[in-house]
Amino acid sequence: LDSLLREYQEDGTYANDKYFNKYIETSGYITTITEFGSLINVDLEPSKDYTFSLNLRCDVDKDDYASILTIGQQITVITKIGERDYHSNVISSKDCTIR
Repeated sequence: LDSLLREYQEDGTYANDKYFNKYIETSGYITTITEFGSLINVDLEPSKDYTFSLNLRCDVDKDDYASILTIGQQITVITKIGERDYHSNVISSKDCTIR
């Protein structure tokens, strides 16, 4: 996750060309959990001492994951990379599965 976020931080256009609509498997620490209808938005950082303001956001089914996810927990996900949202400093993803 660290290298993905660094690439987006350094050259978002290049990183978007490289990762957009591609599946990756990565691990990170949960920084926020937000319920959004039947989904939960889970924001991930590569480490607890991470210094960038950019996160990876995974949307997962609330019924499947609400009771097992906590802030600070390390998880591994397989997800399809979406677009970077410059307003909220997140890289969106689709089809996120927690391993």
